[in-house]
Amino acid sequence: GALLVKSTAVQSLLVHPTVLAVADHALLPHCVRYHLHYTGVMHLEPGETRQVLHRDTSIYPIANPCPPMTVATMWAVSDFTRQNGGTRLVPGSHLWSNERVPEPAEVVATEMTPGSVLIYTGNVIHGGGANHADQPRTGVALHYNLGWLRQEENQYLAVPQEIARQLPDQVQELMGYALGSSSLGFVDHIEPKDYLHGVRDQAKSNLGPPELRQRVDALNRLHFSHTEKGNLRYYDIDTD
Repeated sequence: GALLVKSTAVQSLLVHPTVLAVADHALLPHCVRYHLHYTGVMHLEPGETRQVLHRDTSIYPIANPCPPMTVATMWAVSDFTRQNGGTRLVPGSHLWSNERVPEPAEVVATEMTPGSVLIYTGNVIHGGGANHADQPRTGVALHYNLGWLRQEENQYLAVPQEIARQLPDQVQELMGYALGSSSLGFVDHIEPKDYLHGVRDQAKSNLGPPELRQRVDALNRLHFSHTEKGNLRYYDIDTD
């Protein structure tokens, strides 16, 4: 975690135009801004066992199928192969209910070379594979979520404010130093990025610019028809 303070390369990966175009397509129908949700290095030494398959969105009490709430990227630092534990995915599982269990034949291992990126929504069933190779497998995971949801990783504590002030505007906004909607996320009635940069006069900050309000009005609204009890689901599927 806290990769924004550990690597300037990660800052560049975070705002890669192709990734942001995919995140725009998946998330912006339901939010005016999305945020950086999680950062992490996924390093598998030889002999590492497989991770149980899961959905990233299981941290929220919303049953699948549902609209995309998060978008995940896995950047390959090393080769990703079936042999060394390349991320396993179940294509199409974002449309399944939580009760459907994948068959081994439905699980696909990621194959990619260093510099490649895997992009998937958080309600796709996935997990790291077992590393049967003689070399480590390493990837960098950067996730994005709807701007009105709590981020999995607390970026405001992970990145000290004196460092956050020096980051590019786009990175600051993805961290959460921008309103998630009209007035959502203000500090003492001041826009969070203004506050980060020392503004303390409410008259010098705008919590409801017309352009933002127009985007809020244009959002697709989510409808919750009912609730029911449901367990957090993990799927231990052997594909070796």
